[in-house]
Amino acid sequence: MRNNTSKPSIGHVIMFAGATVGWLLLFLITLSTPGPGSTFWIKVVFSGIFTVASSVGTVLLWRRVQQQKKKDAAESS
Repeated sequence: MRNNTSKPSIGHVIMFAGATVGWLLLFLITLSTPGPGSTFWIKVVFSGIFTVASSVGTVLLWRRVQQQKKKDAAESS
């Protein structure tokens, strides 16, 4: 079966959720390191932005999968 990005699957959601967890862990690890300086804040902002972006992507993919399921259920009825 060909992977069609216009029809995301639950696997896509799981992969994005895994990336979100990874960015969140990096964000939390960065926050726990000592020594606030310019490098510290760059790392915090970078990982924070990607945490938020990845979580938004996960939610949007989840909603698309759910809408596709409803659409497929309505068509099969």
